[in-house]
Amino acid sequence: MDMSISTILGILGVSVSLLFGAWGVSLALSRRYPGEITFVREQTIALFDSIVRNLPELAVLYKKAPVSPNVVLIRGALVNTGRKDISSSMIDKPITLALPSGSHFLSASVISASSDVKASLAMPNANEIVLTNGLLRCNEFVRFQALAELAPQDQAVGKAGAGSLEERLEKFLKFEHRIEDTRAVRRVELRATKRLGSRVQFYILLLVLGTISSVGVIFLSGPLGLSKRFAYDLQIGTNQTARVTARARGESVRVSSLDGTYAATLPIAEFNSRLLKPPVIVEDRSWLSFLAFLIVLYVLVPGLVVSLALRNHFANKKLARLLGLDRPLDTQVRHGHHRPATGDALGAGPPQE
Repeated sequence: MDMSISTILGILGVSVSLLFGAWGVSLALSRRYPGEITFVREQTIALFDSIVRNLPELAVLYKKAPVSPNVVLIRGALVNTGRKDISSSMIDKPITLALPSGSHFLSASVISASSDVKASLAMPNANEIVLTNGLLRCNEFVRFQALAELAPQDQAVGKAGAGSLEERLEKFLKFEHRIEDTRAVRRVELRATKRLGSRVQFYILLLVLGTISSVGVIFLSGPLGLSKRFAYDLQIGTNQTARVTARARGESVRVSSLDGTYAATLPIAEFNSRLLKPPVIVEDRSWLSFLAFLIVLYVLVPGLVVSLALRNHFANKKLARLLGLDRPLDTQVRHGHHRPATGDALGAGPPQE
């Protein structure tokens, strides 16, 4: 592969420009809408599949009737993760959780909220839950739980009908609002990140091994003859010659001058007719440029993946700490961060005002 230093630098420059361009666009959009509401999905349970099917002797009732196979309990939180407090005067349409036709909510209630946050859930109809709240400052939240009955799988339309009940609820559930200077609701899930340390260690191990291998190849290139190439003195015009390297390209020969000023693809017969002298062995380190390019990619791509993983890890830790989900269960109960639902089933009962 014929790649000069200038070509490598050009590719790297374009790549860096694209990365910073994407980052700039993202930053511009975030500044355009400083408000942001994040839905943190804590837990989703298909009650029938998780409890009744595994323990057939145990009955789970909702309003004195057995739980439907399509009933799902969802627990989550709505957090103001933006850079702007949200007041009542900014709300034209409050945050609404909506299900499509054929699915409906059975109940909804507020579990807990940040100190001094006044919030309640209402169900204007069976397909919607509406959050009514006062001032919601940055990093303040409202935790809630809802019980929903999804449409039977054979009645669901398209791809939304595929998958488990938890996956179907994730596809069905929509968030709507009209709040001044606030983007659409962002969804995150508090995933376990116990394997993050092993992933970082694996990346560091790959980085060390790759670096050692690359340095070894560079130092051994001389003794192994990796940097030696055949060069040919070729006539390229009237009274013009150039010392070139050659590579076979099917029925043709690709030639490139050592100084990078000439390159062409010639038929084999024409290449032979232009040769002026027998080939000589020269030092050619152009392949080192390509090796350097691969090393940069080898470092940047996994490094970017690990950086994103670290970013998500610390963002999840921040949200978990904010919601009080990083404490043991007994500590959460003492501090009011967790309250078991009462009624005929989890989440049953009237919405909390």
